[in-house]
Amino acid sequence: MTESDRIRALVSRTARFLDAAVYDQFLDLFTDDGRYRIEAMSAELGKQMTWMDLDRSELAALFKEYPDHVVDKATRLHLVTTDEVEIADDSGTALSTFAVFRTDQHGASALYAVGRYEDAFVRLGQTWKLRSRKVRVETRQFTVPTPLPL
Repeated sequence: MTESDRIRALVSRTARFLDAAVYDQFLDLFTDDGRYRIEAMSAELGKQMTWMDLDRSELAALFKEYPDHVVDKATRLHLVTTDEVEIADDSGTALSTFAVFRTDQHGASALYAVGRYEDAFVRLGQTWKLRSRKVRVETRQFTVPTPLPL
């Protein structure tokens, strides 16, 4: 397996772990100083909006507190295509396109969100870790809002 393949597999694991709600495993894919950010371009404001900007510890707190709130009982399924991977020594970047489908408790599925991931990675020994993920969503109106990462 090439280093590009390892990074593509890591991007895929992020989606699978979110879909399966195994948030500890999702967090383990990040470096200790990792960062997660969601942005959207506002046509009305004519500028970029930041919807979420959390470091790894803040993301861990979000996952811990999530069950204490009213939560969406629907499941989500990510489809992710990693379009580009660039590697330079012990760091790398990947650009991916994603679609998230939401299936409600009655079994009805619908497109929930689309966007792009801009990921930065670092190699720690033989393992690649996410240093940062910037999610650029195209979707700005959600059927059921959620505080969970996309």
